[in-house]
Parts: sequence; structure tokens; C-alpha cells
Amino acid sequence: MSHELRVAAERHLREAIDDYIGAPRLLQGNPDARDMMGEFFIEARKLIAQGCSLAELLDFWRGRESYALTPFNFMRLLREVAGISMIESREIISMFDPDFSPIAAPDEIERRWRSTIDLGGK
Repeated sequence: MSHELRVAAERHLREAIDDYIGAPRLLQGNPDARDMMGEFFIEARKLIAQGCSLAELLDFWRGRESYALTPFNFMRLLREVAGISMIESREIISMFDPDFSPIAAPDEIERRWRSTIDLGGK
């Protein structure tokens, strides 16, 4: 796949997901929701920068009620916080069921997480 085609496909996927979850519309006029999400993203960025495991990130997320742990929210977090493409984050999501219980071996999940984060989504 050419670079231009991949970029266009990622942009289209990102727009479709944003339309589906309605995040921009839901946050308009609700500064509290935007602030909670912003604070959550800042804390998640710090954890990732400190080299947290994916299990640690998910445990942190599960302890928060302000921003639901869903596949789409996970993809958005990785895109905005770590610059990981939707396609790469989707590969990580494929290792979990819809409730984020692992369906792959923990070592394999962590290996994929490390390689994705260490490459910075490139």
C-alpha cells in the first residue's frame, strides 16, 4: 500500500470513528467533560512516557469513571497521546475482547505494546 493511500485510509478511519462516537459534538458546550478528558489524557501520557506496561495503563483507566474504556476511546487515546495510528492501535485491540479482557497471551500483548510504543507509532 502506498504511503499516500495509507494516510488517506487512516484519515478516513479516524473521521469515521470520531463521527461514530460523536466525541466532538458531545464535548461542545460541556467544559467539565472536556477538562476531565484532558486531565485523563495528561495522566495517561505521563504513564506512557514513564514506560508503563499496557496492563498498568488499563488498570489506571479502569479506576477512572470520567472516561469510559471502550475500543474507540482506546484508539483515540493512543492517537492523541502517543501518536499511534488507528491501524496500529486496532492491532493491539484485537488482542482483547470487547470488555478489554485479554484473549492473547500476556507476554504477546506486552511485546506488541512495547514495539508499538517504542517505535512511536511509526
